[in-house]
Amino acid sequence: MQPLSSQQVDEFFDRGFIVIRRLFSPDEVRQMAEAFDQLRAIAQDFEGNVEHNGSLFKVKRLTREDGSQHRQIHLIAWCGATCPTLLQFGAEAHLHIPDIVFSRSISDPNRDHPRWDQTRICDTAWRWIMDGRIDGRLIVTPVVPFEDAREEYARVISDSEAGIKLGIRH
Repeated sequence: MQPLSSQQVDEFFDRGFIVIRRLFSPDEVRQMAEAFDQLRAIAQDFEGNVEHNGSLFKVKRLTREDGSQHRQIHLIAWCGATCPTLLQFGAEAHLHIPDIVFSRSISDPNRDHPRWDQTRICDTAWRWIMDGRIDGRLIVTPVVPFEDAREEYARVISDSEAGIKLGIRH
């Protein structure tokens, strides 16, 4: 799978999800469908909230118009505990990347380099500020006149509670 584009990342943060077509092969989709069928079959034996093999099933018994009964599955949480096939597809990839500590607060390569370099981070932050998605006023405080900058800088440096970043009005 290719890394997400900046447009996809923005879409995810705007909508809360993204659709990635052809992420899984037809065989993988078949395996997942079989696993969900297994979960559905297991759930038919339950009613109410039932923990089974580390998965939480929420199942309700309903009566149809003809008097027959069926189970309605409201939720199965932690499916992979009961069905390892799904656990395999839901696994997260973890790379062991060493932390390289620099004396500067922003230095490349960062942990997400090359996808997120300093330019992309700054461009994205600026776009989000301009779009009103984030508000930096609480970060840059205090904001002082240029004439008071020397004294305020000394105060902010010596007192970590005095502010995170110093803004200068000019």
